[in-house]
Amino acid sequence: MKILTSLAIVFVSAVALSSNATIIWDESINGSSESMPMLNLQMGENEILGSSRWIGDDIDPFIYTEANRYVLSLQEGYSIKSITAEIFNSVLDSQDSLESLWATTFWSLQDFTYDFKWYEYTRIGEQSPYASFSNLPLNGFNNFLLNQAAGLSISGPFDLSWDYRVTIEVVNSVPEPSSLWLVLFALAVIFWAQVPTKKRISP
Repeated sequence: MKILTSLAIVFVSAVALSSNATIIWDESINGSSESMPMLNLQMGENEILGSSRWIGDDIDPFIYTEANRYVLSLQEGYSIKSITAEIFNSVLDSQDSLESLWATTFWSLQDFTYDFKWYEYTRIGEQSPYASFSNLPLNGFNNFLLNQAAGLSISGPFDLSWDYRVTIEVVNSVPEPSSLWLVLFALAVIFWAQVPTKKRISP
């Protein structure tokens, strides 16, 4: 019974450590990202939460465009495995509707030589807008620029806003034992600890 209890604790702990995401920037708490804050990526999933707004009229479609840029700092020995971008809570104030126009957000990841490492788009207003790129890892660089831009096919004045979530998964460049192997190893150690000392010693 003690073995099963200990195993359950180890298993739950391993799953919790592997599934919890760390919020490294929340615009509602940390403020606007227009100053290009530097964010230190941690092992596991790193989340960036924010919002954007784009205002235009018949003359100038770029009266106000909110910039969303982040400098990502990657520790030596770590690499970026995947990036997922989602948008939600989109609101459009115009003569058109979200269903009748093409509005997209473009996300790019660049190193500071401005070589594009990742470039994807997500349509605003779809049921579950989603963009994902996982043909990584990225390593060899320690700092990246994550940038969001927008594209819109609309005529007339508009005021468009949306929220976004970017999830960046970071892994160790040197493979580490999986959670399953950690659980099996812990089980072996616990089992060995339960065996009486006399039985461990060979005759």
